[in-house]
Amino acid sequence: DVRVELEDALLQAEYIRQWVGSNEARRSQGHGAYGAVGYTFLEQYQPVIRVGVLDESVHLADDEVWHYEAGFNYYIEKHEAKLQASYGLFDPAGDSPTQHEIILAAQVAF
Repeated sequence: DVRVELEDALLQAEYIRQWVGSNEARRSQGHGAYGAVGYTFLEQYQPVIRVGVLDESVHLADDEVWHYEAGFNYYIEKHEAKLQASYGLFDPAGDSPTQHEIILAAQVAF
């Protein structure tokens, strides 16, 4: 994991690798990664873009899923209260259909 916040800019990335199965002959390996960037304007408005990929099995062809997401955060009271909206597109390899996702969220901490 890497997270860098400089002034109002945000850069975040992660890579993960997994092994499933107790016996090496039957073990499957997968991996994934994402990167995100965002910038906060006027201490309240933050557009964010994220791109990621998941490959559930490195031994199978056409099983990757790419994820593209654009979002917007509105900070009402810094990180104590905020509204969030995002649109995501999941694009699997092969013949699987592309999926779309919209998320609306509100967060309050006290």
